Amino acid sequence: MPQTKHKFRITFCVTCGYRPRAVKLQAELEKSFSQVAELVQASGGLFEVEDGEMLLFSKQQEDRFPEDGEVLNIVSALEQGKTLEEARAHGKACIEKPPTFEEWFTKRLGGK
Repeated sequence: MPQTKHKFRITFCVTCGYRPRAVKLQAELEKSFSQVAELVQASGGLFEVEDGEMLLFSKQQEDRFPEDGEVLNIVSALEQGKTLEEARAHGKACIEKPPTFEEWFTKRLGGK
């Protein structure tokens, strides 16, 4: 199967201090897909990930940052022929869910 050509762009808010997140995601994308991921400085709280003209993830839409591996899962799902909506749902489903407070508290008490 031929490798898909990607044109990743990560737009991030400089004044909000999102650069480290953007650089980390850039490295993940470049390592996983052997494609250059462009970093674009912006303002206004932006953190968006695009592949060409396709918006893969938007902090403004989701009201959160992408979890580790989430964008990679979205891209992989798209490569498997899923729609963008299906790929985003797949990306969310594959991320590790944080424990509830009760689970966390019980674990901290040693299962008591």
